[in-house]
Amino acid sequence: MEDVDSLHITGWPVTKAPSRKGQDELAFRLATLEREVARLQSHVATLMDLERLRDGIVAQGGEVTDSPLSPVALLQASEFIEAGSGFHFLEYGEDGTPYRWTGPEPEARLVFWVNRSRPLRLQVRVRSFGAGGPERPVVVTIDGQPYPARLVPQASALVAGPLPVLDVIRPTEVVLRSPVMFSPTQNGESDERILGMAISHIELVPA
Repeated sequence: MEDVDSLHITGWPVTKAPSRKGQDELAFRLATLEREVARLQSHVATLMDLERLRDGIVAQGGEVTDSPLSPVALLQASEFIEAGSGFHFLEYGEDGTPYRWTGPEPEARLVFWVNRSRPLRLQVRVRSFGAGGPERPVVVTIDGQPYPARLVPQASALVAGPLPVLDVIRPTEVVLRSPVMFSPTQNGESDERILGMAISHIELVPA
């Protein structure tokens, strides 16, 4: 019997099994998609809870005593980020840490659903401040209000807040504006993207 690799049937392409490297890449992409699906399912569940809460308020005119939202919000660079939010594609550092560059516009914009019944602070883990360096302040705006960003050198993080308490349930919008944008082509590299800063994760935690 002939080896499959030696068969050449007109009109019927012969497909070889992917290499081990290809299998690893496929497994990684599937795992990434599974994480993104899980995150989307979590968002859908939260929105359904909010709709039920809204319907109950409209029907009964009652007051909200417990929020269905989480008291913290964490967004990893490896998680799903909507197109148009101001981030480039997912990358990994030599140590395996996931991160994303902001760009091509100076502003990166994200929306969080989080319990605001107590003060929160914003923490942004930065892998690289890009051409601006840590000395150039990143402009942080939350719900349209500017907040001074403090650098925590030992953690390579930016911290802003505290955010005021809210007695209503609504999304919290975070906007990060990079002070300087650059392209790696300026250093002789082939990457033509416009970059701001590289971020590994963003979180809202109790102040």
